[in-house]
Amino acid sequence: MKKAFTFFMVIATCWQAHAQILLTDLSYQSALEQSLIKKYQNNSLHGYFELLIAADETMTDAVANEFNQEIDLFLEKYNTKITSNQIQGRYLSQLFYKVHRKYLKRYVQYSSLSETIQNGNYDCLSGTSLYAVLLEKLNVPFQIVETNYHIYLKIETENGTVLMESTDPLNGYIDNNNQVASRMGEIESDQEKLQEGQYEFEFNINQIISMDGLVGLQYFNQAVDAFNHQKFDLALIQLEKANVFYSSERIIEFGELIGRQILDSNKYSYTDKSDMISRVNKLLNSEVTVASR
Repeated sequence: MKKAFTFFMVIATCWQAHAQILLTDLSYQSALEQSLIKKYQNNSLHGYFELLIAADETMTDAVANEFNQEIDLFLEKYNTKITSNQIQGRYLSQLFYKVHRKYLKRYVQYSSLSETIQNGNYDCLSGTSLYAVLLEKLNVPFQIVETNYHIYLKIETENGTVLMESTDPLNGYIDNNNQVASRMGEIESDQEKLQEGQYEFEFNINQIISMDGLVGLQYFNQAVDAFNHQKFDLALIQLEKANVFYSSERIIEFGELIGRQILDSNKYSYTDKSDMISRVNKLLNSEVTVASR
């Protein structure tokens, strides 16, 4: 992995050792987003659904409440059938495929969770986020498994382990023990297989993450999307927010990549470059993900 001091050699005055990224340093897309991230820092957030949809710059309190009511109504049938004390595979299976029919209609890379609920566009992350939100509302324990290029859910039921893969509408619910083991082996071996246009990271991830990490990955994906559209300033903004929720090799390596592109770009003034590289260095040297949390 390339070292962060690459940037220090160019603009040496930007360096800050063990810097902390404060919430006041972040750029917010809406008042709702700012409010929810502040609640997150103060441990006063009730559930992750609103936080996951707040990354959409058009999101408002009214729309968020409407989405929340819609999801609660959708779950009414399952509130007594799927609980933390009664996790039956047949009801989980019904839920998985019903969600696919109602919400997961078109695979569109970098779709947000709000887009998934609004118009049916989804990708691996937004689809998994929707299932995670539903299971959280049902108080069902689950694990979110992150790999380099994939994310899926594991749930322990009365009959054993179940996998949920949001991007497979036909066979994404896996409850056979042999098939579960086989699929997890395939996912592990697929780590080294890149799709066309994918960036090859210099690390290997296969880990369980929290709902916090899921929020961070959403911002990370938005940073990647902005980067792919040559919007390096926006990519940095979203990566800074990703770092609030999620500490990972992804943040460091992608932060370095964004920094190199900012330095090479001729679309920013020297002053803007200096400011952004200072923020990149703070990001790369941040001691904790969120100060005071």
